[in-house]
Amino acid sequence: VVTNFLGSTWSNMVDRMTQVWGGIRDALAARDLSLVWKLICLALKREWTTLVGSLRLAWAKFIGFFEKIGAGLWYGLLAASEILFHGIEVAWIETVAFFEEAWMSFVNIFVSAWQNAVKFIRRVWNSIKGMFDSSIDVEAEDAKIVQEAEKQARDRDVAFADELARAEKERMRKRREAAELHEGTMAVIGQQSIDREEAIEMDNKRIADEIGSERARIEAELAEAIEEARKAREAAEAEGADEGLDLAVPDFSGKIEELTRKLE
Repeated sequence: VVTNFLGSTWSNMVDRMTQVWGGIRDALAARDLSLVWKLICLALKREWTTLVGSLRLAWAKFIGFFEKIGAGLWYGLLAASEILFHGIEVAWIETVAFFEEAWMSFVNIFVSAWQNAVKFIRRVWNSIKGMFDSSIDVEAEDAKIVQEAEKQARDRDVAFADELARAEKERMRKRREAAELHEGTMAVIGQQSIDREEAIEMDNKRIADEIGSERARIEAELAEAIEEARKAREAAEAEGADEGLDLAVPDFSGKIEELTRKLE
């Protein structure tokens, strides 16, 4: 893999050098030293931009990798905290509902016992009065007392059931609101995590685009300069200029094969 990468890199560099050397040869043939200098500067600028751009992009990806890890840990901590707090909230709601129901049951039992005690005392008192006053119908009075007590018991049971239903409805409302808030918070945390990762990727893409745009601009200037050198050489040849400065393009193929063998 390393051999293929280095061989490909070297081959690409040789192709670029050959292209530039052809332009320099044409500029020398046309005796245009300013154009030669322009080609050399553009070639060096292209290679420098490629090198610096590669390092800049590699560094951005390196930093972005650790930023993603940090963001994942941070939003994971937020999600875990939200789950913990939601669990505590639910436990609190259930605890309050339990003690509220227990208190209502206690009150209902107490009231029931009190009403039964009152009924018993009234019946005893009614019996005592009947012992001294024969005009009092003890059985009728007892029946009336029992009827009133039964009505109180029914009313009490209905009120107790209504209170239990109200408490249960309130408990379910709180649970539903807590669940909606929890789900919304988790969705926000998840979306923020996704947005952060996308922002890191977009930043890397922006850097890559900037590097690509700058290199494309230099490539266009270099191609224009090479074309200018070619036209200048053709014009010089047409005018019968001395071609003694024309230089042959060096052959790098042997060097590439030699470097490949060494890497193997």
